[in-house]
This record gives sequence, C-alpha cells and structure tokens, in this order.
Amino acid sequence: MPPQAGESGTLWSLIHEYTIKYATMHDNVLVRIDENRRMIREILQSNEMKALGVLEKINAIQQNDSAEIKARLQKLSEEIFSCPEQSRSSIDKDLRVKPEHGCFLSFGSASKHLDFASQKSEEAQRIFDDAINKKMEFFLSPGIKERLRQGENEPEIAALLKCQSPSEVRSYLTESCLRDSTLVDKINKYLLRVLVKSVRISDFKPITRTIERNQIDGLVSAFKKFLEEQFEDDDPDSRQMLQLE
Repeated sequence: MPPQAGESGTLWSLIHEYTIKYATMHDNVLVRIDENRRMIREILQSNEMKALGVLEKINAIQQNDSAEIKARLQKLSEEIFSCPEQSRSSIDKDLRVKPEHGCFLSFGSASKHLDFASQKSEEAQRIFDDAINKKMEFFLSPGIKERLRQGENEPEIAALLKCQSPSEVRSYLTESCLRDSTLVDKINKYLLRVLVKSVRISDFKPITRTIERNQIDGLVSAFKKFLEEQFEDDDPDSRQMLQLE
C-alpha cells in the first residue's frame, strides 16, 4: 500500500522511497548489462561469424572451430547476470518483506555485476577477433600468395592478392564470400594440395626455461628441430605449412 499524501517517516513511506530508488537502480543496471549481452549476440549473428563458417570450407584451413567459438561466446553471455522477473510489480512485492529483489541484485553488488558483464563482452570480442584474424593471416603467407597468383587473372583472386593486412583480408572476404558462393571453390582450386597444420608453441618443451646468453643457439636449434618434426613425410606434389598458435 503506497503512503498517503504528505505521509513521511512511517514504515510504509520509507519502504516506498527505498523501492523507488531500488527500482531505478535495478532498471539502470539491467539496461547496461543487457547492452553487453547484446554486443555478444551481435557477434554471434554477424556477417563475419557467417563468413568464418564459410571460410572453413577452404580445404587448406584444417582448423574448423566456428562451432566451438559460438559455444564459447554463448557461454560467456549466459555467465552474465540476469533477472528472471524484471517487472515493477515483482520488485514492489519482494521489497515489502526484504531489501532486495528475488534476483539478489543489491546496491552493493551492482558495480560488480556491471564490471563482470563488461569483461565478458570484451572477452567475447577478443576470442572472435583472435580466431578470425588468425584465418586472415593465412592468406598473407608468402607461400599461399604464391599459389593464389596462379589465379590472378580472376578478379576475385586478384582482389584478395591486393590485400596487405589481416584487416583488409577480413573486410574483403567477409563481404565477398557471402556475396559469391563460388569464391571458396576458386580459392580451393589454387590451393589444391596445400596442407596447413596448426602447431601450439606451448607444446615446445625446452630442456630448461632459464638460459644464459651462450645457450641461445642451443635453444634455437631445439626449437628448429621441434618445428621440423611437425612436418609429415615429404610429398613432392604438396606444400606443407605450419600455422603457429
């Protein structure tokens, strides 16, 4: 029951004033949190995400991780604070008997939830950028460019060859592969028998991780041997490449 006009200092008037302040805080926090959740949703629904799935049809790109990336981003979104019942009537009902809504959002926890939501949306963007940029760098490799030059008489391949940075490749391929469904087939034609293997640098285990200056050459030799062991038996008709992660 709201307080009567002019009523102040009573229990009901204090609850009413507190409820107004709490409801305002509750709504403002959820709006800002939902903005971070929306940012993740936009990544998931973006043309770049669609393009990532299309580009995985390029045979030389062996790592097909778009499904895993989507799952990771969806999980980040689900970890962000949410209120299952956001109506004002629900807030009014709960605050008659306790100082916070059933979602447990409080004045003290609001900033923590806001910071957490911001961190999750930034992490989602970072995960996606790392994944797609790694695939874009593939097309800037001298070996890949050499193979693609066989098709530089085709406008689409010529345009790809003109790209000088991951961002340029990203922009071009995002638009082009969604517009032209045959682009992947054209790229596959010129990258036939190109084999790219992903190698995690962290899998390299040196004998010691603390070295002196005179041990640098030995460490370099050990890393060189590690990389050489990643290549399969030589096939004169194929070009093997390593993509370091």
